[in-house]
Amino acid sequence: MNSYRRNYLALTATFLTLGCNPSPQASERANPADEKVAPQSSIAVSEAWAAETPAGARVAAGYLTITNRGADADTLMGIVSARAPRVQLHEIVMDGDIARMRQMPEMAITPNETLTLTPGGYHLMFLDIPTPFLTGENIPVTLTFAHAGRIEIQLPVRQRDVSQGNGAPGGADHMHDHH
Repeated sequence: MNSYRRNYLALTATFLTLGCNPSPQASERANPADEKVAPQSSIAVSEAWAAETPAGARVAAGYLTITNRGADADTLMGIVSARAPRVQLHEIVMDGDIARMRQMPEMAITPNETLTLTPGGYHLMFLDIPTPFLTGENIPVTLTFAHAGRIEIQLPVRQRDVSQGNGAPGGADHMHDHH
């Protein structure tokens, strides 16, 4: 092995060791390598992904799981992405047979609570996207929490399973209340 490769591997191992923030539950998680934890924080983000969008779509949806393992509540206060001028947290509420999306300006996450953003429920809404989200790319997102600060994540884009039901942005059975 040449010295460049040996140094690269040693440096990579050092960064991985310094960047790890193991918790007692680490061995119990299904996919701990995908989890992002803010330094000095009890907030963890996992299972992040974004739905592929059709050509010409101006909105896209993203999903993830946020877990507060701490003793204190925290609040998701802001979301930004280089891929969209505006990103909002939305919830879907049913109004008869019509699913309506409503913006949530912020979301409190109580101690030992897990908030799951899924199709048909809470989700990230990317507004005025200049180009479609394509399967295989990663969408950079920064989540800002009141106490945990910023957590930068990547949402891998994948095709949406049509069996996942309501929650697809731009669907005929959805109304948007964007402010």
